[in-house]
Amino acid sequence: MSFRYWLRSRLYEGGQAANQKADSSPQIDLYRSLIDVLRDQIAAQTDSAASNDLQCVALIAADLALIVGLLIIRASAINTSWGSWWWIPLVGLAVTALPFVVPVLPGSRRMGTFKDGPSIPDFLRAISLKPRTPEDTFLSLIKDLQHSWDANDALLRREAQLIRVGVALLGAASLASIGLYCWALN
Repeated sequence: MSFRYWLRSRLYEGGQAANQKADSSPQIDLYRSLIDVLRDQIAAQTDSAASNDLQCVALIAADLALIVGLLIIRASAINTSWGSWWWIPLVGLAVTALPFVVPVLPGSRRMGTFKDGPSIPDFLRAISLKPRTPEDTFLSLIKDLQHSWDANDALLRREAQLIRVGVALLGAASLASIGLYCWALN
């Protein structure tokens, strides 16, 4: 659990206790509970996205380590039967890094926009333009949070799929490269 989430929830609980005395009904309490659950889930998605970024960076480092290792083996081998095709496994390993690079690049950040929830200024503007009951306001917030959760979930699924494909490609390219280099050294 991130500190930011913990602090936000503690501040919200303090304000919630003061507001409960003013307007409390079973429906409003239910909406508040649903908002809390959705906020928790969106915070968990944010943590999951950060974890995926770390996995991608670690897998890129492993890929680069394999490339450097194969270059060192090539440079240190005196008599080999490689000929002019020694670089083919290196290209294969470089291509396998692409699925890990795509989610980490700032330009293609998660192939979409990761949302923490509704835009606060837009939400307040919508409330001020059309007066609503507290139930309608909470319901609108729940819909916005659910929309954010759905969008984030789709982005995280695509990112996880890219990582799985990248790991499979890296494993296959690593085995093929090591096999070819071992064959050439014999």
